[in-house]
Amino acid sequence: SILAMSLNTKKKPMGEKRLFKALREKGIMDENKPLIPKKEYIEKGYFKLGNSGTKTLITATGIDFIKQLLGYSDEE
Repeated sequence: SILAMSLNTKKKPMGEKRLFKALREKGIMDENKPLIPKKEYIEKGYFKLGNSGTKTLITATGIDFIKQLLGYSDEE
C-alpha cells in the first residue's frame, strides 16, 4: 500500500503486512475482519470503505493519525 511505502524507512521498516499487524495490535482493525477498521475509526474520518465494503481506503487525516500512532515523523 502507499501508506506502508511512505512509512518504510531504514530506521523503521514497514511493509503492508507489518502495517496491518501493527494496526491490529493497536486495536484499530476489526477483530473479525482483520482488513477492515473498526467503525469508530471510520466515523472519525480516518478510513473509508470502498463501494463493496471490503476495500479499506485511508484518508489524509488517517495517514496523519497512523503516523502519529506508530511514532513516525515527517523528518524520517
